[in-house]
Amino acid sequence: MDNSCCSCVWSDVKTKIDVILEVGRSDSVSKTVQLTENAAVCPGVVDKGNWLGGEKCGDTFAVSQSGSSVTVTRTDSNSGWAMNLRITCAVVPTCPSTKLTTYCSAVSTQEECEQSYTEESPTYPQKCSWIDLNCLSGDGCELPKEDQFEWVQQPHTQCGSTAAENTAAEAAIGRANMSSPGRTDNSHLKPYGGTSIPLAQCQEECLANPMCRGIEVSDNEVEADHASPCCFMYSGTGAGSWTGSCWYIKKNGKVWKYE
Repeated sequence: MDNSCCSCVWSDVKTKIDVILEVGRSDSVSKTVQLTENAAVCPGVVDKGNWLGGEKCGDTFAVSQSGSSVTVTRTDSNSGWAMNLRITCAVVPTCPSTKLTTYCSAVSTQEECEQSYTEESPTYPQKCSWIDLNCLSGDGCELPKEDQFEWVQQPHTQCGSTAAENTAAEAAIGRANMSSPGRTDNSHLKPYGGTSIPLAQCQEECLANPMCRGIEVSDNEVEADHASPCCFMYSGTGAGSWTGSCWYIKKNGKVWKYE
């Protein structure tokens, strides 16, 4: 199976397995009956809103359960009841509902889906569903994924920008955040940094800044721990020869720039 196009989804049971509990009439305030399905769970409160049969009287009941043994107690009166009380209970699968979705990096079969989590089972019926998302989307599989960033060095190159990038950057971040708006040979943010820090830290801080699209450093070293003055740029487009380097960013395989 292609694990990139499937998902293990915990979801409500749409066609749950109903079990009808025949309680019947009672001369006393409580009555205990046995379920035919040990795994079934009954509602804790029963009244005209959820009992079977359409009776419209005002009786109300509390339901307690121990395994297949179910005790029904009338709560609106200290007496028995004359109606033929019938309650809908439901079989509860063992699949827990505490996790909404786990993608295929963790599981690859329906069985693994059902075994992925071991938390306590829910009191309301849930189910595990192994879904091939190709069946749900005409365009194929679209799973949420983390963005992938790649740094590309342009040695002996100064950072600049195109006129179109300047216009797009002004619209996106405003002229107040650009050191030299309108210029194509200087794409420094404002403030742009300039402190000497390791290359890896320079790249990390740029990615943490939503306006940053590149860095300019004063040398051409590529070691992650090499320290050099680091400037943050709104564009990593090359703008001519220089003693240092301009680095631009690829986001998910495409040059990340204002456009």
